[in-house]
Amino acid sequence: MARCLHTGQQRLACQMFGPLLGQEPHDCGRDLWPGYEPDADQAAVYGLWCYCPPAGSPVPCGPEHPDAIPNVTRLMRNGIWDREKCRWVLLDGAPL
Repeated sequence: MARCLHTGQQRLACQMFGPLLGQEPHDCGRDLWPGYEPDADQAAVYGLWCYCPPAGSPVPCGPEHPDAIPNVTRLMRNGIWDREKCRWVLLDGAPL
């Protein structure tokens, strides 16, 4: 999952869905897959955790839950991609 340094999303998504979503063509930059979810550490720092029950959607929880994982989807939903810093920034007042 190489990241698009312009949008913060997966680079492949820009190529496949960008035109369908009305995105202007852009240079995705050069990002290499580090071997793990690149935003997991950042979601953990912001305190965004969830667990995934066998059937259903992820459920928000704290880091003390035995099945807790960083909630990267929530990070992307409640934040904006900072192109200069190459990281997600939570919006002021975003629900945690």
